[in-house]
Amino acid sequence: MKIAIVGPGALGSLLAGFLARKTKDEIWLLDKYEDRAAKLRRSGITIETAGGPVHAALSVTHDPGAIGDADLVVVCVKSHSTEDACRGIKALAGD
Repeated sequence: MKIAIVGPGALGSLLAGFLARKTKDEIWLLDKYEDRAAKLRRSGITIETAGGPVHAALSVTHDPGAIGDADLVVVCVKSHSTEDACRGIKALAGD
C-alpha cells in the first residue's frame, strides 16, 4: 500500500514517522516547500517518546507527481489551507 501524508507539520510528521517505522507500506510525506522537503529527506524525522527518541527515514517530496497514485491520502494541514492542499494533490488520486 502507498500512503501519502500531505503536510509535514506536527501531526503529519508524527503520523508519517510512526507509519514509516511500524509498517512495510510505502510512506510518502508531501511538503509544499521544496527546500523543507529536501531537508526532511536528508535528516528524516525524530520523534521524542517516553522511551526515548525514535528516528524514521522518509520519502519526502514537494512534487505530488513524484508520488503517483496513492492508496490512501491523509491531509494534515491547517483548516484554512485544506482547499489549496486538495487542489494541489489531484495527481495522488489517480482514476
